[in-house]
Amino acid sequence: MTPAGQPPPPVVGTRHAVSLQVRRPERPASGPKHRPDRCKPVARNRGHTPRAAAYEELALQAARAARIINFHMGELRDAEPVKLIVGMLSAYPGAFADAESRLVQVLGEVDLKSDLFAHEFTEYYRGEMGHPLVRYFLSFADLVSPDRLVTFKRLANQVERNIAASGEWPVVRPVNVDPGLIAPDKLVLASTKDYGHRIYLGRGIYAEVTLQYQRRGPDKPGWAPMEWTYPDYRTSGYHEFFSRVRARLLEQRREARA
Repeated sequence: MTPAGQPPPPVVGTRHAVSLQVRRPERPASGPKHRPDRCKPVARNRGHTPRAAAYEELALQAARAARIINFHMGELRDAEPVKLIVGMLSAYPGAFADAESRLVQVLGEVDLKSDLFAHEFTEYYRGEMGHPLVRYFLSFADLVSPDRLVTFKRLANQVERNIAASGEWPVVRPVNVDPGLIAPDKLVLASTKDYGHRIYLGRGIYAEVTLQYQRRGPDKPGWAPMEWTYPDYRTSGYHEFFSRVRARLLEQRREARA
């Protein structure tokens, strides 16, 4: 038992022990109408002793602490599946068919294809890829886990190397193959190059959020570029295709939940 005048022991089981001083009844001035032995204890409910009130208060504090911990600590859960897209760039559109057939063997069926977009934003690739360049996008039917982006980028690089090694095209790099992920709120691209806005994923691969899908604001819902977004990824033609892929993603998620 706790000696009179001493605080009760700390509560065991909380992260930090809680100590509470028991409030003792004040002893009024002596007189015929004031008898110390009849002073009522300070308690939360009538009939409780001061010690019981103190332990009740400690229990309430522990419960509040537990609720606070549960509120601030996020729960681990798997990410929802997303859509895999591949953007291809080439001066020889016939190389697109070669790359697509190789990708389908590993990634499965294609469900959406874009138009061909003239790529006139940079001369960076001219020396190794030729000119003029054309951009083409594919979307794959199966939803994927976003943590597989490293695997997809490494696969894309291998497909590029295999097509270059085939010797069928008169340039060093016949096709550029860039995978990305479309979620309801963003487009994420993978890269082998590090910059300040990119996150390292592992095995030599980095990722960046290239576009955000904004549902609210002064403009109608749509894709919004970041400071670092490539010029071609800011164009309406690309955004229209990405919106088609996004709509298909939402449809597939609804079907999976039904």
